[in-house]
Amino acid sequence: MKCFRGMVSVFLVILLVTLPAVASERIFVPVAADGQETEYDGGDETLIAGTGRAFIAVSFLPESKKSCFIKIELRNIGETSFTLRETDIAASSGQDALAVMTYAERVKEQKHAEMWANVAMGMSAMADGYNAGSAGYGKSSGTFTASGNGKKVEGSYSSSYYDSSAAYQAQADAQSRSMQMQERQAANAKFARQELKDRAFRTNTLSPGEWMVGDVKVALPKKNKKDPPELVVTLSVAGEPVQFRFREQL
Repeated sequence: MKCFRGMVSVFLVILLVTLPAVASERIFVPVAADGQETEYDGGDETLIAGTGRAFIAVSFLPESKKSCFIKIELRNIGETSFTLRETDIAASSGQDALAVMTYAERVKEQKHAEMWANVAMGMSAMADGYNAGSAGYGKSSGTFTASGNGKKVEGSYSSSYYDSSAAYQAQADAQSRSMQMQERQAANAKFARQELKDRAFRTNTLSPGEWMVGDVKVALPKKNKKDPPELVVTLSVAGEPVQFRFREQL
């Protein structure tokens, strides 16, 4: 029992580590510079800017208290092709550079999350299997009264028993639940990998008239309740830097 309680404790810790921190996400709002406008796209306030060769729309998407997603929509409005690389996207706050994750780094992060999700699933299956292994065992107890030869005797009894049919059914149910969890976990992982592949920004060459949409994951600056920090995203589009500014909403 002591070992089982230890496994449950580890399982609870893993759940706390892997649960999304939705309640702690931070919000940054656009700050339009000269020549820029703000519009709403699907409920997201978006900064709109343009160069001689590109139309650009950038929006902030909350993720956690430490990072966010920056959604980028880009259209080539020039007459020649150009390439926007992952290294053409930078972020900063004041004098401090902020990390911008590459697609490869996001894939690695996702695999790490999948690993911990599998560990949590394994711990859950172990706990379920332990409970199933204890099924079938039980105790019966009661009292009795006997009389004879003018005497009356009262007492109590208890006995242990094992129900093999109940044990077999509990173990079969546990195995079925384990298989269902594995299938569900595999489906979730497959969906998450495809979603990341579809949404994440990667290096793109845009011919005249072509457009692309993708997001990058960016580290957020430290929180400051007295002086709301700003997040500046810089895109180097066909050699021309364009900045987009966001300020934290307290």
